[in-house]
Amino acid sequence: MGGRGAYSYSGGSSSKDTSVLSAYAVASLNRGVAGGTSVETAVGRFRKQLMDKEHEYSAYIDDAGYLHTLGSTGIEGSTKVAPLSAIAHEKGVSTIIHNHPFGSSDWRKWGGPFSQRDLENIAWAYNASKGGVKRIVATSNEGTYSAVVTKNVSDKSVRSAAKRADASVKGKNYQSVIAMRRAVNSAYTSEFA
Repeated sequence: MGGRGAYSYSGGSSSKDTSVLSAYAVASLNRGVAGGTSVETAVGRFRKQLMDKEHEYSAYIDDAGYLHTLGSTGIEGSTKVAPLSAIAHEKGVSTIIHNHPFGSSDWRKWGGPFSQRDLENIAWAYNASKGGVKRIVATSNEGTYSAVVTKNVSDKSVRSAAKRADASVKGKNYQSVIAMRRAVNSAYTSEFA
C-alpha cells in the first residue's frame, strides 16, 4: 500500500509534503498494524494520537484500516482535507476522519458534532468519488461522531438542513454544557439521519 504521505496546507492550496517528518507522522498513525487492522481501529489510533491537539488534523482511511494523507492548516478551528486526487491510486479509501479540538480560544470542554462545512464536504466527496468516499468521522473530547452518505446530495440540501438544525437550538438556554452539546447533536442527527 505505497503512497501513504502527508499533505501540508497553505491558504487555499495544498501540496504533497514528502519530508521525513510528514512520512513519520503518517507512519506513526499506522504503527502496530502488521497483525491486522480495520477502519474502527484506525479511528481509535487517530483519536488516541490527535484528538487532544490544538489544531484540527484530517486524514483518509481505507477499508483495510490504513490512514493516508495526514493534513492540517495549522489554524485554530480550521482544517482542509487533502484533495481526492491525493488518494486516487489507493484502494478502498472510504472514510474521512478529523479531530474537533476543545479548550481552544473559546474554552469549550467539548469538540462538538459535525459542522455544516463537514457535512458539505462529505456530500461533495461522495458525489466526486462516485460513492467511494462515503463516511466522515469527527473525534472529540466527548466521543466520536460518524455520518454515512447513502445517495447523492446537493450542497443546497446540506446547507438547508444545517440551517434548520442550527435554528432549532439557537437562542435557547441550557442548564449545562452537556445539555447544550446533546441538543446540538440531536438537532443535527434529526436533520441528517
